[in-house]
Amino acid sequence: MAITPKIIPKPKHGLIFKPNNQFLLNEAELADGTFTEFLAATGTAWEKGTRLSLSQALCKIPEIAYEFKSPDRGPSGVWAARVSAKMGSHSVLLHFDQQVVDEETFRASWGQELPKLNDLYELQPTGITLGLKEEQQPKDYEGLCELCEKTMLNRLLWGYDPTWYVLRLKEGEQEFPRAGYYFIALFILGSIARYQPELLLSGLLPGSEPEWFFNRFMQAAERFFPQLMWSWGQNAQTYFLGL
Repeated sequence: MAITPKIIPKPKHGLIFKPNNQFLLNEAELADGTFTEFLAATGTAWEKGTRLSLSQALCKIPEIAYEFKSPDRGPSGVWAARVSAKMGSHSVLLHFDQQVVDEETFRASWGQELPKLNDLYELQPTGITLGLKEEQQPKDYEGLCELCEKTMLNRLLWGYDPTWYVLRLKEGEQEFPRAGYYFIALFILGSIARYQPELLLSGLLPGSEPEWFFNRFMQAAERFFPQLMWSWGQNAQTYFLGL
């Protein structure tokens, strides 16, 4: 099946499974094939041999940001923020959520970890809030929406919740398309099931927190991965009402 009408994928995954005895440290290595054709089609530069672990892929998925944070998995690689704006007084604020954002970490590193926001916003005197700089203020509501779409990731459920998501990127870390993180995580999990099934039995014990988390991830993948791929293929954001 073609990725888009003009792109026929190569008969390879574009990912090579690199096993590890630690469940979350199993990796996928970029190679020629379907996944890297997808990256090229989205305008994402890639380098053969680059590796991403299961943990690194999962932590960049907004739909499981709250579930990912744990003592074993560490902090999420996604920060959630609610947008509040008063167009008349030229005030646009991003209020980050304390459930996934540590205040001390945020205030010390937001400028380095949120490169898309660094030149546009400034840290407020207290808390975990950023304010849009005066010279960056949009002229109207449409301009505000355009700014949010360019710098953050939207919520995939239809509604009026003003929550957006921002990826935390370490220095030199590459950002992949949003659907790409699902793609990599699913590829690694499928490879573990095929080549290391005993790791699934030992790593996801019935009733354990890891089993609960991966059930949540699979539910999110079933619901949102097709939506992301469909939206990309149509070049327009699509919402599935009622789901």
